[in-house]
Amino acid sequence: VSCGNESFSFQNICYLFLLFALRESMFWKEDIFSVEECQNDKENNDSNNNGEIQKEQQQQSVVNCDGDDSKQIRGHASTAAFYLALASYMEIFPCVYIIPIALLLRSGVKNEQGKKQAMIACIAFFILWSICLQFLSASLVGSKNWPVVMMKTYGYSHGFVDSSPNLGLLWYFFIQTFGRFRLYYIIVFAGLPYIFISPICARLHRYPFEMSTAFAFLWVLHKPVPTIYDVFITFTLVLLSPRSVIRMGNACLVAVVSLIVPIVLFIMDYWMWLETGVGNANYMFFQCLAFNGFYATILLEFVVASLQRDKTLRLTEKETK
Repeated sequence: VSCGNESFSFQNICYLFLLFALRESMFWKEDIFSVEECQNDKENNDSNNNGEIQKEQQQQSVVNCDGDDSKQIRGHASTAAFYLALASYMEIFPCVYIIPIALLLRSGVKNEQGKKQAMIACIAFFILWSICLQFLSASLVGSKNWPVVMMKTYGYSHGFVDSSPNLGLLWYFFIQTFGRFRLYYIIVFAGLPYIFISPICARLHRYPFEMSTAFAFLWVLHKPVPTIYDVFITFTLVLLSPRSVIRMGNACLVAVVSLIVPIVLFIMDYWMWLETGVGNANYMFFQCLAFNGFYATILLEFVVASLQRDKTLRLTEKETK
């Protein structure tokens, strides 16, 4: 359910670049098996000290396993920042993902100095790639037309230009709003999702992937034209956090099962109102309200489960100390 094929494909590309950025920032998880192999090689070398050749091999394995490869970190940071800059060029909200991506890159480094360098490199590369993309856009469309292009690009997602029926709640609100109050509510609703960024970062800074999942939920609830594709992406990200999923309550299960009901009824009411003229806009809005209520319940359960996980980990750390 979307507002046209163009916006649907546009959002697909944006999410694709965002997923590429998240995957690139988790490069250190791919090296777990190689690190274990290096540790096994070290144990074998310790047990078979039979000559200078084995000592040299042991030294090489230690360098390859424990040494900080700053070039590799910068390479992954540059690639992740490039994908994020592409996603942010299409929609401005993905800019907030620089926080979890920088934290994910930081998790792949052992020493404190390397962690700071990884975060600074990620932010610096993101700013650099964003400036390059804007400069390329200005050179292609012309300096005079560039502000107009930017206003239409970012104004579509934050200006609530399209008020056609969708699974969100804002389309119904703006068709009922008087014209003289429209600018005021545009500013309020455009800034509303960014209010929750700081609390989420403060509480989930130790879990950057869960933080990025919460951002995805938050954007779907506040974006002008949410789609079924957005729902599938967020559910996929949730499944990649099994330790939070096992702590989610029964309300989440009920909400997930119940989501299909307002979606099916929304499609039916869409056809009845816009095709046959028998239905009413209030019927569609009620289904949108139910859909967003169930979706917000899943978000709340996921965040609460992540906080319970963090609390358990902190208590365990205190007991061990």
